[in-house]
Amino acid sequence: MATLEGEQQSCLAFCPKCGAFLMEAVSTSSSMPCPECGEPLVISVKNSKVSVFEDKRFKADADQERVARLKAYYSVKNRCKN
Repeated sequence: MATLEGEQQSCLAFCPKCGAFLMEAVSTSSSMPCPECGEPLVISVKNSKVSVFEDKRFKADADQERVARLKAYYSVKNRCKN
């Protein structure tokens, strides 16, 4: 690929879990689910360096919901024992 002087080359980002193509960009910071495996990811392209990592924000919400559900389950279970 030929580039003009001062023009930056675009970088490719792939899913670290399944290897699916995510995007091509010169500079970006975004979050998206992987189109193949559905894993929530954060993609950062800056200074020709690509970082792709798991988006923990969605998992933190799911963990909080799970803890609340388990607390409710155990409180009902303990009431039934008494």
